[in-house]
Amino acid sequence: MERKLWPSALLALFCLIAALAVALIKPKDKRPGQAWAEFPLASLKTLEFQSPGRQVTIEPLGANAAWITQSDDKGPQIFLGGERVRDLWFSLSPLWATKSLGKVRENKAGEYGLTEANRMFRIVRSEGPTREFVIGSRGFQSSDYFVLDKAQDKVFLWNRGTIDSLNDPARLALKTLSFLNPEGLNAIVLSQPEDASRTRTLVKNSKLWSEAEKPLLSDAPLLNWLLRFSKLTIKGYHASSSKTVQPLLRVTFETETRWNLALVYSADDRSYRLQFGPGKPEILLDSTEVSLLWEEWTTGKLK
Repeated sequence: MERKLWPSALLALFCLIAALAVALIKPKDKRPGQAWAEFPLASLKTLEFQSPGRQVTIEPLGANAAWITQSDDKGPQIFLGGERVRDLWFSLSPLWATKSLGKVRENKAGEYGLTEANRMFRIVRSEGPTREFVIGSRGFQSSDYFVLDKAQDKVFLWNRGTIDSLNDPARLALKTLSFLNPEGLNAIVLSQPEDASRTRTLVKNSKLWSEAEKPLLSDAPLLNWLLRFSKLTIKGYHASSSKTVQPLLRVTFETETRWNLALVYSADDRSYRLQFGPGKPEILLDSTEVSLLWEEWTTGKLK
């Protein structure tokens, strides 16, 4: 009787091994085309785009944010890009060619819109050479663009969405202070100038927050306060950091990078602003919304 069990046991073991092997095999990307090059986010210094009358520079601040500088006939504008910048990073790692067209030939360059091309983008890396790409016209019966990789002197088709985002980076702009959502943070320090006793230090470990080694519930008053703060609407930007303001709160938090911010109040126009430091603009916030949150902080309701 025991011998008859062996064939079934061996068959079951074989099926288990086969299933495990299938599960461990990395599935192939089924998108049409091929991976052209690999530019991981960690290696990116800036992403630059240039067209007639416009220049755009995108500086990564982790996976979910970036400083975006756009210069055109209105002058330079600097603003924060939000969650949608992730689509940019994904489109570069890998940079996916929907179709490879090989070495560019003179008789084909005109058909690709490359002979008089006036748009290009550069990928500037922390280490390694800068890569330059020239953007041509739309593909035949395709919404994608012909792109020339100058390093390889080869042409490929690249998706329209990424190029449109580079051409109009305002679509990437942050609408709220979502980068302050505790869900995406690893550590938070809130300190009030000239009153060290009001400092609050929160640390996340295995998705659980604690303060002074004491666990915090997910609906703790301070976490709830930060969540509401992260939903504040960005009303605009002030070109540079103001010196004639009253500092209210210093905010330091960590994601993939470390951020140091300051919440300040300007008596001149009765506005609340968020400062990022020298060379960066201030974010203008809704005074009514911030004043309510600030009152909760100052009256000790967040214990």
